[in-house]
Amino acid sequence: VNKSIRIVLMSATLEAERFAAYFKKGLSSTKSIPMITIEGRAFPVELKYLEDAVPETEYRLTVDSRYMKKVNAKKGDDDTDGSSFGNGLEDELSRLTLKDLETLENLEEFCVNADLIEKLVVSIDSRECKNDDRNGAILIFLPGVGDISEVRFKLQSYRNL
Repeated sequence: VNKSIRIVLMSATLEAERFAAYFKKGLSSTKSIPMITIEGRAFPVELKYLEDAVPETEYRLTVDSRYMKKVNAKKGDDDTDGSSFGNGLEDELSRLTLKDLETLENLEEFCVNADLIEKLVVSIDSRECKNDDRNGAILIFLPGVGDISEVRFKLQSYRNL
């Protein structure tokens, strides 16, 4: 059990200039809003993509999953362009099982999948505990407050995270 892991959930869309413009409203035109940028220390980062997360977690969609791509009314007409994975990804995806490929093909990629995020965090934490490497963090960048709340709610049920 990893008692020292810390998880930060935040929006990655912070725009300092927009905040400065907002706070400048109502000030005299001669006043400016100073912005100070402080560079932080850099740490090694391991990026995870859907193509990594699905096999690592053995995530599978259920027929009634809200994360399943929707099929349009016309038979066989879904919301994809019919190109499958394309663009040279076939080589990278060759390491995946047929079930992984099927999951990736049917996964709604424009929807934040809180179930998959939950499984991935638990998988990473379990792996790090087995390796006795308890000095780390997981950064999850989510687009909005609703997504942050949903993932936070799911992860709160794990006392050891």
